[in-house]
Amino acid sequence: MSRSPSIARLRAVTALVDTGSIAAAARRLNVSESAVSQSVHALEQAHGVILFNRSGGRLTATAAAREIAGLGAQMEALGTRAEAVLARKRGESSTRLSIGLGNAMPGMALIRGFLDRYPEIEVRIEMNDFDGILEGVLDERLDVALLPDVPEDSRLRRRSCVPQDVVAIVPPTHHLAGRERVSLRDLSRERLIVRAEGSATRREVLRAFQRARIALRPALELSSREGVCEAVANGLGVGFVWRHATSRRDGLRRIAVQGMNEVHHEVAFALADNGDHAVEAFLTFAQTHGPRLGGGPAQHPDG
Repeated sequence: MSRSPSIARLRAVTALVDTGSIAAAARRLNVSESAVSQSVHALEQAHGVILFNRSGGRLTATAAAREIAGLGAQMEALGTRAEAVLARKRGESSTRLSIGLGNAMPGMALIRGFLDRYPEIEVRIEMNDFDGILEGVLDERLDVALLPDVPEDSRLRRRSCVPQDVVAIVPPTHHLAGRERVSLRDLSRERLIVRAEGSATRREVLRAFQRARIALRPALELSSREGVCEAVANGLGVGFVWRHATSRRDGLRRIAVQGMNEVHHEVAFALADNGDHAVEAFLTFAQTHGPRLGGGPAQHPDG
């Protein structure tokens, strides 16, 4: 019998290396924790190798596991692309994709990479706030979307990709511009610029101030991220954005906020019963390539 590892076992190893825990790997793959454990154990037994060192309930990936994870991600992408090609030949797959973005970035970067891989797919992009994009997917106006912290919902299938946190932004001349980190108490003394109702950024800022039991009294409320950035650039106050939400290079400083450093994930999602291969290709691409866009939190990148 062939001892070639199955795609399912390679996916289990890849997910476990990427997430660091069996529970998280199972959530990513939408399988049980026992299924992940059995797949990894079967692969180790079949080939006589150790993929994960186990100590005190913790798993540490070996060099072999990390190398397999890289191959597994490549095979996953190739498999999805092959399925899309076959489906197009059968006339079953759409060549148009409507994509909703809550943040211009990292969504635009993901779309650019996706179109490099699938140049035959036509893309329409809709920008809106969190509630507008979620509604667009649920009412089938949008095929797929990217938003931070999409809640669990049986109507949706979700793929976590880019890690994000909310940061404060100030112009380079602001007295806080040289700070690596600022407290909510310090920020409460500034003129604050926040997004309007319906924004995920606003909800995260509001939760942080509520947890700290500090009243949030915005000086300005604006309906768009671009509006917030322009207001900050023109010295109207301190704003808030998701760290990787924009590729602006106009000198705005991002500053980490104590009490607002919880890591969230941009989530690619579509309706659970949308089996279109172009949708599946985008979800897989976002899951595979999204983490590379997030990187580690930078201290003072230009905004």
